[in-house]
Amino acid sequence: MNTIKTLYYKKTIFTQLLFDLILLFLLFPLSTNFFGSLVLSAGFLMTNLLVIKTLYIPKKWVLLLRILAFICFFSHGIYFSNNSILIETTTLLTYLSYSGFICLAIIAIGSHIFTQTRVDADVINGGISIFLLFGFLWFSLYNVILAIDPGAFQSSSLLDAESDYQLFYYSFTTLTTLGYGDILPINKFAMTLATSEAIVGLMYPAVFISRLVGLYTTELKGDRHESEQ
Repeated sequence: MNTIKTLYYKKTIFTQLLFDLILLFLLFPLSTNFFGSLVLSAGFLMTNLLVIKTLYIPKKWVLLLRILAFICFFSHGIYFSNNSILIETTTLLTYLSYSGFICLAIIAIGSHIFTQTRVDADVINGGISIFLLFGFLWFSLYNVILAIDPGAFQSSSLLDAESDYQLFYYSFTTLTTLGYGDILPINKFAMTLATSEAIVGLMYPAVFISRLVGLYTTELKGDRHESEQ
C-alpha cells in the first residue's frame, strides 16, 4: 500500500508543483503589503519544499535543503527590518537561495520530461512548470542585482522598480517578450539577464512543443506497429 502511495505521489509531483506555481503567481499582487509578503514567503516555502521532492538525492541532502528552505522563509521576514544593511544582506541571500532552488527544479524536471518515452499529464504539467519557473528564476536574479545595485532598473513615475511585484511583472513580460517598456534595465548585468530571459522565452516553448510532438509521433507509430502484429 505504501509503495502504491509513493508511486502515485511521485507520478503527480509535477502536477502539484504546477498548481502551487499558479497559486503563487496569482498571490503575487498581495506582495505590496506586509501580510501579503508573508503569504508570498509561505508560497515560496511550499514551492521550495515541492522542488526538493522532485530531486532523487540522499536523505541527508533532503534534510539539509529543507532546513535551508525554512531559513529562506524566516530570512525573508527579516527583510522588513528597519536596518538597511540587514535588509540588503538578507534580500541578497534569500533570492540567491531561491535562485538555487529553482535551478535545481528546472534541471530535475527537465531531465525527467526530456527522457520520457510517452506523453502523459505529468510530462505536460512538468513542461509548463518549467516555463513558469523560468519567470520566477529571473525574478529572483533581478532581485539579486537590485540588492547589489539599487539603480539597476529605471521605471516610469507610476511604477516602483524596487517593489517585488514590479520585478515579478517585469520578469514575466520579458519572458513572454511582451515588454511594455515601462521598466528598463540600465545595469549591464541586468540588461544581459533581460536579453537572456527573452531568448529563453522564445526558444523553450519551441523545444518543448517539438519534444511533445516527437514523443506523440513515436508513441503513435508504436501503437500502430502493435495493432498490426
